[in-house]
Amino acid sequence: MRSLKEEKLKEEGFSVFKMDTVMDMKKEENPKIINKVVHFKLAPRTGFTEIIPPPRFTVIYLEKERSEVIAKQNFGIDDLGNYFPWNALQFNGYMGQTGISSTLPLDYRPEKNE
Repeated sequence: MRSLKEEKLKEEGFSVFKMDTVMDMKKEENPKIINKVVHFKLAPRTGFTEIIPPPRFTVIYLEKERSEVIAKQNFGIDDLGNYFPWNALQFNGYMGQTGISSTLPLDYRPEKNE
């Protein structure tokens, strides 16, 4: 969520595509994949950033961990990287299996050099 808020998805190893267009990542030269990359709209608000997502998208991390996300509504991301409301997104695949909510404590702050 922090990578999304800071607009560093690609730099931090994430690829985001429209859900129905993701294919074998070894075929990146396929124009169908390149043209269907998802772009989120970000709207800065007081104390958080509002994210206007597409309704369905696929997140691939480091070309191996794949997750499907269904966005039920716009959502916010606070300065710590927590998203809200909790029911705005439905996670399937890797993030759904690992339990995204238990990955880090809600008050986690990365070191400046991370």
